[in-house]
Amino acid sequence: MQTLAFKRRTNAEQRELGERYRNLTVANQQNVFVKTHATRYTQLARLPYFDLVRQVVIDPMHNLFLGIVKNHFYAIWVQQNILREKHELRVLHELLADFSLPYQLGKLPKDIGIPAGGSLTADQWKLLAIVYGPIIVPQLWRECLPDDNGTRRKTRLDLIRVENEKRAEAKKKKRQEAAKKKTAQNAKKTRTTQPNGPTTMDTDVPQPGAIPVTTLAPTLPDPLPLIANSNATNSGTSKEEQPYMMHPDDPANFLKLSQALRILTQHVLIDTDVQRAHVLLQEYCTELITLYGSKCIKPNHHYATHVAECVRDFGPLHDFWSFLFERLNKVLKSFNTNNHADAASLRMIHQMNSLTDSPHAQKLASVMINASSEARGTVAGLASWVAEVNDDNETGLLISLVLRLRPF
Repeated sequence: MQTLAFKRRTNAEQRELGERYRNLTVANQQNVFVKTHATRYTQLARLPYFDLVRQVVIDPMHNLFLGIVKNHFYAIWVQQNILREKHELRVLHELLADFSLPYQLGKLPKDIGIPAGGSLTADQWKLLAIVYGPIIVPQLWRECLPDDNGTRRKTRLDLIRVENEKRAEAKKKKRQEAAKKKTAQNAKKTRTTQPNGPTTMDTDVPQPGAIPVTTLAPTLPDPLPLIANSNATNSGTSKEEQPYMMHPDDPANFLKLSQALRILTQHVLIDTDVQRAHVLLQEYCTELITLYGSKCIKPNHHYATHVAECVRDFGPLHDFWSFLFERLNKVLKSFNTNNHADAASLRMIHQMNSLTDSPHAQKLASVMINASSEARGTVAGLASWVAEVNDDNETGLLISLVLRLRPF
């Protein structure tokens, strides 16, 4: 079954498919070809020694964490309503709130799975799959999955709701007793003897100017029950009685993915570890087809079957994944250079265009200059035009630097 589900590709096959793609001239035909074969032509195919299968490195960060883990949680569980927002996801959020980790490991959003929780980073998806998932996912299924006879199990939300209802009922009863007691006290005060007035026996007879007893009793509003999760209770029983879509074998399948990722993220690996992780990934992917059908399978699931080969060729995942580069990109994007870095890069491009003897480098520099310049008719475009007409790159460079460092 594993061989039928994920057929191994070869270098010769990929080269042949790439040539077929390159011969297509219509864009629609190219799109259909890519959807059918998941292959395009690459210039690397011109290298006779390059193996298009073995020498292509799969980035574990995008493939495993932003690909497979995110697909399982969001595309399958959330988008297919297996974890519903007001039901299973609420239980998940409660479990996450009770989960404690050392601060250096990071945390997951408390509202994961809904728009308020935001988009998770690759590191958070890794944390979900390796740390949170093996503990929370089986517990979530145990609390939310119906019994064998089809009846709905009592979840933690149900117990909390029942407890809140009991407290609200006791509070309502206490208020009613207090209101009765206060009414009785007010009635008793009206029967007391007033100075130079009638006795208590005469209070039954209306006196001139007397205030009716009924107006002395305070008007108390009906107490409102303080029940948590009022949206779930006020929505009626229709949503509560919706059939559960949670597959009972899903936790065991997800744990295979978690175990494989836990093995592969170790800093020291031996061949038996790599083989064990490879088998777990294959079993996870093939069982996923049985659970949710072939439509849930993405190209990342096929790429994951080649991760073991990448580990044998390049070492543990942390040696070639892109976490470091993505982190550096985030730091650079948040760094305020005040246009100094832009000016330095522009100077380097102009120097490459004027000092180098290579026509390819000059062409590249020219393309980069044109791409970074603004449209014609602006002062910045004027600088590039002056450099082109006068064949004086220094003049254009000086004008561009002045514009970038001292904008008008």
